[in-house]
Amino acid sequence: MNKEKILEIKNLKQYFRLNKNKVIKALDGISLDVYKGEVLGLVGESGSGKSTLGKSIVGINKITDGEIIYDGINISKNNKLRKKLISNSVQFIFQDSTSSLNSRMTIGNIISEPLKIKKIYKNKSEQNEKVYEMMKLVGLNKEFIDKYPYDFSGGQRQRVAIARALSVNPKFIIADEPIASLDVSMQAQIINLFKMLKNNGELTCLFISHDLSMVRYISDRIAVIYKGKIVELAETEELCNNPIHPYTKSLLEAILVPTLKSNDLEMVSDYKYEDEEYLGKEMKWKEIKKGHFVYGLD
Repeated sequence: MNKEKILEIKNLKQYFRLNKNKVIKALDGISLDVYKGEVLGLVGESGSGKSTLGKSIVGINKITDGEIIYDGINISKNNKLRKKLISNSVQFIFQDSTSSLNSRMTIGNIISEPLKIKKIYKNKSEQNEKVYEMMKLVGLNKEFIDKYPYDFSGGQRQRVAIARALSVNPKFIIADEPIASLDVSMQAQIINLFKMLKNNGELTCLFISHDLSMVRYISDRIAVIYKGKIVELAETEELCNNPIHPYTKSLLEAILVPTLKSNDLEMVSDYKYEDEEYLGKEMKWKEIKKGHFVYGLD
């Protein structure tokens, strides 16, 4: 794996004040690196802070404290600079495709929009060929090119969002639950597409998901997040075969259950810090073996 960093996150904090006496620590001292050419899986249950981290990186959320260094440039304090750099080389795939797609634009125009902005193709014919190529990659019939987002199911709209993100060959992709709304067969197709791009050296990605089985299949390394903290980080097979933190173990043992909002399945564990005997004791981030880090007692 390439050891050149594309992203460095140092002690990142994202706090939300609910009222005078209540503060939510959505991200509480996150430190994480992403290397060029790798897929880093970020896994945790709903509410763990994983989506908040993705949005904080690209400037959707204004960070409370910490540093974000992208491609060697510190973009923490300058949100305008962060958005400029990010928009030039990063694509974000949102979990909710409905809000990320312009309902007034055709599918063809949505996928081609970043191509037009970056002026990648000189004529419309070449541009359309690229759009057709992307549609084929994600399993969309080219006859859909003149249809609108409201003509499609949630899963089909998500495929449009993925096609748009991949169309400009971005240096870095942040994929926030990119397959959560897809059926099982399409999930496999998209995951295999991501894996092919990774194997071809064409993909650097922060892959955010609640589904550890999917993350395990596609990722070089996995970071486990719980209550706004990274509690374990290691290469994929090392983490899955030798989990240390109780929460990581609980995710590996967890079952898939239907969510209340949809027919999607979600990883659910019964782990809580309150169950641990070291509750209230000082916890530290430590390397237990090369490349395998865990948050626990010193």
